Amino acid sequence: MAKPNLTDPKNNDVYSLDRMHVCVVDLTAAKTKKALLDGCAKGLQLPAHFGGNWDALSDCLLDEAWATAPGYLIVVKGAREAAKACGEDFATLQEILEEAAAGWKEEGKAFSVFLG
Repeated sequence: MAKPNLTDPKNNDVYSLDRMHVCVVDLTAAKTKKALLDGCAKGLQLPAHFGGNWDALSDCLLDEAWATAPGYLIVVKGAREAAKACGEDFATLQEILEEAAAGWKEEGKAFSVFLG
């Protein structure tokens, strides 16, 4: 069996970590929607024009001007605590991250999210 090419973004399941840009989103103290969005803005290093709402987060994550690396590994610290504290808002964040991952997969770019 041939080894997969780990530098090819089409192989999202086995993408080489040395080519991934790692972002740590710290949500350990998040208790509100604003805190979730602020944590994302800081951890993902979103542009200054980020509007601080769900649509803006989705737009930024799918923007080629933001996503210049060959791939992204998003580590969300405090996900369990944030999910408890923020309920539906955290579920919305998860949906946006899932949509971004699916969108970039279609474009051949790795985008993985780990909830910690």
